[in-house]
Amino acid sequence: MSVSSVLAPAAFVLLIFVTIGAGVLWIGSDPVINRVAKSGEASQSETFFMSRGWIWRDTIAMIKANPIFGVGIGAYQTAYPIYSESDGSLVVAQAHNDYLQLVADGGIVAGALALWFLIVIGRSMLKSARAHDPLVSAVAIGSAGGIFAMLVHSLIDFNLQLPSNALVFLTLLAVQSNISLVAAKRRVRTHRHHSVVAEPEVIELDAPPSAAAMSGL
Repeated sequence: MSVSSVLAPAAFVLLIFVTIGAGVLWIGSDPVINRVAKSGEASQSETFFMSRGWIWRDTIAMIKANPIFGVGIGAYQTAYPIYSESDGSLVVAQAHNDYLQLVADGGIVAGALALWFLIVIGRSMLKSARAHDPLVSAVAIGSAGGIFAMLVHSLIDFNLQLPSNALVFLTLLAVQSNISLVAAKRRVRTHRHHSVVAEPEVIELDAPPSAAAMSGL
């Protein structure tokens, strides 16, 4: 193992710590400590129902009232007060669950399309990850990990409704789809290569002398 291969990761880790330290010094330690302390106190006193549960309850009521086509794409915030059991003092623009909001907006139709999309993406991930080329397989696994993480995050947040997150998600999907095509083409080429049977080489031999020629000798 060379010295450079050891120093490069160490330098990268050191750079991360230096950046964090510089950020703390620039902001000041007191605001950071107070923010962490307040977050801990809030997490201890706040229950799931207080944070997201009541929104999910009202969203499910919205879905039950409009099961087929939903309330309309982009109409969640407008329709929410109709089905909310709260006092209406808070404006709720997202369900904090992309899947619930998708079904609330587009109904079972949108949910079925989303399920089909997830199945297609899942199959693409599995095929790409089994590619014989290590580079193709590594890129496929990396992009699949990012896609999976964002899909899990969408269970408890409006992750894909943020433009920056949506752009990252679409980029990962583009990488995954292209890797899947590359892997499929390489599998076809490999199959064709193994299926081609080499034609036997034909060696022409001189014809043996006839009996008449032998008798003439």
